[in-house]
Amino acid sequence: MKSANSVINVVGAGGIGCVVSWALLSTGQPIRLFERNSAKRQSIHDQGIQFAGWGTQWPWIGHLDDDLKHFRNPTIICVKTYDNQSVFPFLSPDFPVLIIQNGMDPVWEDAPQRTSGIASFISESIHGTGRVDLTRLGELHLGAENHCNGWINTD
Repeated sequence: MKSANSVINVVGAGGIGCVVSWALLSTGQPIRLFERNSAKRQSIHDQGIQFAGWGTQWPWIGHLDDDLKHFRNPTIICVKTYDNQSVFPFLSPDFPVLIIQNGMDPVWEDAPQRTSGIASFISESIHGTGRVDLTRLGELHLGAENHCNGWINTD
């Protein structure tokens, strides 16, 4: 998903959001990380995202409500499913959205330009910080969905 022309937004600095942000930054892809928890934002601002055994990456980090113009970019949503509704007002129908969560939420069915992902790895985010560790290895499954038959099988 590396983009030569644009910054990628990542919404949510929990376990999945920090791992995804760290991985993108490690490839040189600029990102903007948005997090509502002020202690976590401050910790990431001061200490970066510390991925145990892999090092530290330093994202730009802001509050979800900071500046709507930032959402005029491709956006990766990594919030808990119960927070999905709070993200909707910030998304632009003109830019792609990738939803990576530990399950699927039907609330995204009408999101334009949507791709979905499920993280089968488990990453622990230390409360109030940008420190993460993988507690169970797994994969990141990404794919398009069609509205008639669910997941598109590419086998």
